[in-house]
Amino acid sequence: MRRRKFREDTEVAMPRIPPEFISYFEQAILASSGICGDKLRSIILFGSFARGEFSKSVSDVDLLFVVSDDTPEATIEKLDSAVKRLESSVGPARSRSHFLWVFASRTALFKSHFIVRHGTLLSLDAGRLFEEAESFKLPFGRLFFHLAPKELVVSNILKGAVVVWGENILGNISNPDPLGSLGRVFIVSMVLSLFGAVSSLIFYDGTFFSLEAIKWFLLDTSPRPTPGPPGLNKAITKIRGWGPSRMLRIFLGLRERYRRSIMFSLTCPFYLCYLLARTTSAGTSSPEGKIEAQKTS
Repeated sequence: MRRRKFREDTEVAMPRIPPEFISYFEQAILASSGICGDKLRSIILFGSFARGEFSKSVSDVDLLFVVSDDTPEATIEKLDSAVKRLESSVGPARSRSHFLWVFASRTALFKSHFIVRHGTLLSLDAGRLFEEAESFKLPFGRLFFHLAPKELVVSNILKGAVVVWGENILGNISNPDPLGSLGRVFIVSMVLSLFGAVSSLIFYDGTFFSLEAIKWFLLDTSPRPTPGPPGLNKAITKIRGWGPSRMLRIFLGLRERYRRSIMFSLTCPFYLCYLLARTTSAGTSSPEGKIEAQKTS
């Protein structure tokens, strides 16, 4: 019988779970193990919660459910529906508006849970992982699917992830560090920031997309040579080294206590251009950047 409790033998320190989300974790484990039985291999916590950067104001509790390769599609669909109900009733998503909930549930950039088969996860085939997780179901979703930096999404999911139930599958995975994706990261971040600029004029949740645009860019351009998973704290430390930044202060303030800020959302695309220019300049002038440039020349 598999354990129906959090793992205690993981080599990675398990983040402290806020009391208000303990019920969500427990019900998610009970529901998934009850629906899947022995087909459930592992439950993995990833994202800001696993990195110790959780913000009650804007963060999700991100879970990856790994099932065996012979799990029927009907079982996966049943589990997906059950987790969605839990998210909307006792999870962080319970405070989301319908607009943000629809967008989040239909794109992998905001989806807070994935259900994938064991073999698909081990293959690290980003395309298969996203197809299996049924992501990007919005209009023009196929176009965005091909544009999105899927390899970076998978890499960020695995880096800093913690097994909270079942087998330590992460020990069998060698997570690649995708290179040469700065342009794609910028494009996706810019699309999100433009969407945030427009939606903030209409919806209270619009600024959330602007915050996510900057967060995505910072995470995927954070310093790689330093130990541990890439996180916002490392990226923010890098930016603070460039000098005082009013936009950075507003970004951190809105993550701490969310409110709609139309001015921040309208300024976000220009700030991303600034971050791109500084990141490119810093990357080419650093020893690591020079080595990488020599490899690609």
